Order: sequence, then structure tokens, then C-alpha cells
Amino acid sequence: MPIITELQRSRELQRLRLTEPLIQQATGEQLHPYFWYRCLGPARFIDQGVLAADGARLYPLWQCGEDVTAVRQRGARRQFIEFNIESPEDFAVLATTEQGLWATVFDRLHEDYITLQREDFVVPAAIVGFRFLNELWTEYERTSHATADLHQKFLLELVARIDALATEEASSSG
Repeated sequence: MPIITELQRSRELQRLRLTEPLIQQATGEQLHPYFWYRCLGPARFIDQGVLAADGARLYPLWQCGEDVTAVRQRGARRQFIEFNIESPEDFAVLATTEQGLWATVFDRLHEDYITLQREDFVVPAAIVGFRFLNELWTEYERTSHATADLHQKFLLELVARIDALATEEASSSG
């Protein structure tokens, strides 16, 4: 998985047609204090170089501890992935659209700030253009999260639905 350099990143993220708020957060702007821990851009360890067998070009977005969130182009589709800097070949696909990525981020933010209410996330969602906050919150409230596996199943299914809706919206508007 070749990683681009810090200098190339902003230009490449624009070329991938990522939204301006995502690019801003990825390049170090703090768009809202809630994003500080989960979405601290730019990823700090990208200059060490990371390679994987499939050779896909990787565009790091941000880092949380040793976990890096990145985007990569797979043919005509993008994949937002996460990997640990110690084992980048073991990555997880988080989403295929920005809306799906933000669903993952907001799910984690909800876990980080468990005492906050839905309305506390409205402004950060608007800042980054996340359109599915209500769906995320409604599904979260009516789903069991008794175990990590149940929560992961919930999140994967929700992100898949959001990715499908976002893809459909993009197809009908473009």
C-alpha cells in the first residue's frame, strides 16, 4: 500500500473529489472540538512508509492513537479504511462513501461522549456535511449494544445502508 507524502496529500484529496470539510480536517484544521481526538489530522506516522501486497495507493486522513484512517481508490470506487501503524496490511474497510465514513466517526464520537444528546452532535454534523445523523441516532437507540460484536454488526449494517443511499443520491444528482 504505497502512501503519498504530506506535501502531495491535499492536492490528491482534492483530485479524489473529497469534500472540503473532510480535506480540512485531514490537513489539520480542527473543525469542531469533538473531532480533536478521533480525527486528528494529519496522520503523524505516514512518512515512515507503509506497503501492502495489493499495491493500492493510500491517502492518510487522520490518526487516533496508532490507528490511521485513510482513503484509497479501488478502480472506480473509493474505500475508507483503518489500519494500525504496526500492521498496515491488516486493514478494515470502514465505508465506501464519505457519508459512511462520517457515520463511523459519529458512532465513535457518541461512544466517546456518551453523556451528550443527539442535539449536541447537530452542529458538528452540519460542519462536515453528515446528512444521516438522525438515522444513526435512531438506529443506535433501538439496537442492542450489549457486546462489542453486536455493536460492530449494527455499525457495519448501518454504514452499508448509508453507503447505498449516498451512492444512490450521487448517481441521481450527477
